[in-house]
Amino acid sequence: MSTTEHATLAIDGMSCGHCVASVQEALAGVAGLTDAQVSVGKATFTATEGGSERVTADAVKAIERVGFGAAPAR
Repeated sequence: MSTTEHATLAIDGMSCGHCVASVQEALAGVAGLTDAQVSVGKATFTATEGGSERVTADAVKAIERVGFGAAPAR
């Protein structure tokens, strides 16, 4: 049985629709991540197979590769 877990990341440096599109594109390449929603300042997503810690780490790396800061939201 697969499980899903939700995560939210705080993203630094996004200020426009182009920024959102860049982050969405970066997140599209993260394995195990589904249902990513990005808005200025945050990203929420669902991780499948109970791998949210690994998926979250991979999502942070993907966001940082396109020039933004990211960390799990508090």
